[in-house]
Parts: sequence; structure tokens; C-alpha cells
Amino acid sequence: MFGGRIFKILTIFTVFLDYNTSAHLYGHNRVEIDDDALQLISRAGYKGEAYYVEPEDKSGWILKMHRILPRGNVRDAQPVFLMHGLFAAAADYLITRKKRALAFLLADNNYDVFLGNSRGSRHSRMAKNTNSSLWEFSFHEIGNYDLAAMIDRALEINGRKRLFYVGHSQGTTSFFALLSTRPEYNAKIIQAHLLAPVAFMKYFPNLWLRDIIMPLMNLFERNRVKYVNFSDILSIGGPIARVLCNSTMNNFTVQFCKAIIYTIVGTNTYQEEIDEAILPTLIDHISTKVSAHQLIHYAQMILSGRFRLYDFKWNNEQVYGTSYPPDYQISNIIAPLYLYRAPEDLLSSRRDVEHLMKLLKNVKYYRVIPNYNHVDFTYGRRSRKVLYNEILNFINMENSSNISSNSIYRRSP
Repeated sequence: MFGGRIFKILTIFTVFLDYNTSAHLYGHNRVEIDDDALQLISRAGYKGEAYYVEPEDKSGWILKMHRILPRGNVRDAQPVFLMHGLFAAAADYLITRKKRALAFLLADNNYDVFLGNSRGSRHSRMAKNTNSSLWEFSFHEIGNYDLAAMIDRALEINGRKRLFYVGHSQGTTSFFALLSTRPEYNAKIIQAHLLAPVAFMKYFPNLWLRDIIMPLMNLFERNRVKYVNFSDILSIGGPIARVLCNSTMNNFTVQFCKAIIYTIVGTNTYQEEIDEAILPTLIDHISTKVSAHQLIHYAQMILSGRFRLYDFKWNNEQVYGTSYPPDYQISNIIAPLYLYRAPEDLLSSRRDVEHLMKLLKNVKYYRVIPNYNHVDFTYGRRSRKVLYNEILNFINMENSSNISSNSIYRRSP
């Protein structure tokens, strides 16, 4: 029922696709004034900072990395790096507010918290004299360049050699891409906690999304779409959505809003996990532009069933020297991994995650969170109780061990 409605919504969205070949610049003043992450940090009573980071590929993107200073002595604080998923940004780890959001809980436990923002997200911007070719990136560039640069900068700021990593959805895909192509970064990870991990997508469970993959790919390629721009949609529909999705207004419209979300990410079998109170706020924190290559790369993995680099088709020979894109070398990933899966997730399947686990060399922990869907990891009302406390326990135990915080991780033979 709602799948058909969503399809119509996506069809309408395509009318608003931005085919402009010139770059859209984020104004310097606007970046500071409209920084939703710093606002959320300040309102919660924490001290926040922001740093601009330039990826080493010199693509023209300037990234913004947020930081929450620990409650205690910063000199004693181990760094934790949090990475968001698709259509998201740093606010994903802040939006459920103080005492519940993972970023704030980590700061309360005296960790130096860094929140990444990928190229194309609401906190990234382009340098001057750039064009739309900058939007020709996927999670590969986000991992290989953005994550690498932000991890290095976080370690430089904190003064340590290693950090804890938490990634959700695309934040796990880009992490896998980084460690498989640049294995030296394994040594910089103390633990990686991966929520709703996405690599293989052969058994992608959202059937109606699977049905529209080919039409969307053809649409993007035929029109040479560089990015999808939801700004116009949200400028019109955002105020309406804030009213319709407001739990203090009309229960029927709130249920409709949630039904749209559940159609995409999965429905809870038992009690609903998403916090209704944050629904109107979610609209304000969405990254309104997304690279077409990001969407196409995931679509390619669904169709091929492989975790491999971007398929440039007739240009593969020129880019890779082979007719088909190479697979990511998962055997290179040797950092300690902690995986968390949701049984109701419509964007990541059990069979794909378990296949991935068979190939990974250093999975320390694997857990299925009952009743969870894809976004409950960041928006769930019970996340502190059922998930975050456990992640904190793992981090605290490692932090209190006899291993020096400045030592470099070496995999045991």
C-alpha cells in the first residue's frame, strides 16, 4: 500500500532533479550560523568545536568535522569518531538529545568525540572555481579520502595514534572501503562498532526499492545526473511535514509519516522504536543533496551481488585495466570489529551480513538487536538501554586495559 505511494513520491522527486553543471557553493557565514550540529551540542550544555578538513585527493571538497569536548580532562580522553549514513550528517548522533544520544553519552564518559561529515553532506562545501564533476563520487571516495583525512585530523587534534570508530549504514560501507584499499588504517582503529553494516547486497530485502533500481539508474545515466537535490522539495514540503509529523497535533498524520519511513527502512514487529518527538526535527537535519554515483554504486552492488568498486562500464579498462571493477579486498580488514544487525532492517539483510562475517578476519562480537530496523540505531527511543550502554562497556573495558592508548594495534598471528 505505502510502497506504491512512495514510488509516486520518488517519481515526483525526479522532476526536481538538478542537472545544473555549475557548482553550488555553501557560503562561509551561513555554514557557521546555520550549523545545526553545533546548535544541538550547545543546547544540550556541551562545548562544541568545528574543524575544516581537506581530503588528500584535492577534489575541491572542504569537509567539516565536529567535536564535543569531554566532561572531564581532555588530556585523559580517548578519541571516538562517529560517521553517519546516506542522506545524513553529524546530527544523526545528536538528535535524540542529552542522556540518550550516543555522542553525548560518550562525552559524559569522558571521551573526546569527533563527528564526521562526508563530501556532499550539509556540512561540506566546495572550493571556488569548481564544477559538477565534484559530484562524481560514491562511498568509495568518502572512505578512501574523507574518512582517512578526518581520522588523521582527529588523531592530530587529540594527540593519540589510535581511536574508536562507530559507523552507521554508509558509515560502515565507507569504513570497509577504506580499510580494504588502505590497510595501513587498520593500525589506527582500536575498535570499530558497525551499526546496520552494509557491504554485500545480493539479498537486498526491500523489494519495491529493488524494482525501481534499473529505471532510476537509467534515468540518472541517460540525463547525466550528477546529484539529486531535495532542497526545493523540502522548502515546500518541510513546513507541512513538520505539522503533519508532530505528535502533539494529529495521531493519524503522525502514523502516516511513520508508515512512509517504515516502508523504506523496515517496520518494527513489536513496539515502535522511533521517538515520535523527533520526527519534525528530522526534516531540519537531512542532507538535501546526494551524489547520483552514491545511489548508483549501491544499486550496482544489489544487481551484481558483489562488494566491489564502482562500475564505469565501458571505461573500466581505462580506470582499472580490467573489463569489470575489482572486488574490495576484505581480507585486508584486520581491525577489531563489533557488528550489530537489525532483524527488521529492509536495507541490510541477514544473509548478506553473515556472508560478510565469514570473510572478515577479526570479528570480536556480533549481535542482533531484537525488533530494530535500519534507523533505530540512531533514532530509537530505547537505544541507550539496548545498544549504547553495551558499546560503552566495550570501549570502557578496552580503555581500562593495560594496552597503552598510544600503542599501535598489531594483529596477532
